[in-house]
Amino acid sequence: VFILWFGWFGFNAGSELAADEFVPFLAMNTLIAAAAGVIGATAIIWLKT
Repeated sequence: VFILWFGWFGFNAGSELAADEFVPFLAMNTLIAAAAGVIGATAIIWLKT
């Protein structure tokens, strides 16, 4: 899972093909999306038990 998560940084931020001002926003969006996924999965597991 870590390799897949780490690869998304290269895929999302690297898809810009330039080191401009949008790359930090893309990387932060990827990080927040991963955190939201973890929180959502934790909430579902917590509600099921």
